[in-house]
Amino acid sequence: MKIFVFGNAIVATDAKPIKLLPMLKKRLTSLEFIQADPTDEWWEGQSNPLILDTVVGLQSVSVFTSLNSFENPNVRITPHDYDLFMDLAFLLKLKKIHSFTLIGVPQQGNQNELVEKIVSEIETISARSSV
Repeated sequence: MKIFVFGNAIVATDAKPIKLLPMLKKRLTSLEFIQADPTDEWWEGQSNPLILDTVVGLQSVSVFTSLNSFENPNVRITPHDYDLFMDLAFLLKLKKIHSFTLIGVPQQGNQNELVEKIVSEIETISARSSV
């Protein structure tokens, strides 16, 4: 399973997924984590990509499976990744992908607790997709 990781290591408010990546790789050794850029063709070959990204306004790790989830003004993909939102909208419209699952990471929080929650969500998603 591939997990596409978005974020910007030099922008503190958008760096959490990148900072957690080494811990996630140690915990989930059988998975492939790919640092991605929404301006590239990151999704190629994936019809239902799994994405990890910072989401402004979250208090805890949350899973999103619809662009409508981001209509709430208090839950937004970071300004750096508005490109990801638009990219997902285009990919869905053009039928390049059928769906997506985005694991939203809050900007703040204890790294160990965030990793535990992310691992739990990935394991749940993995178990559902293998059924």
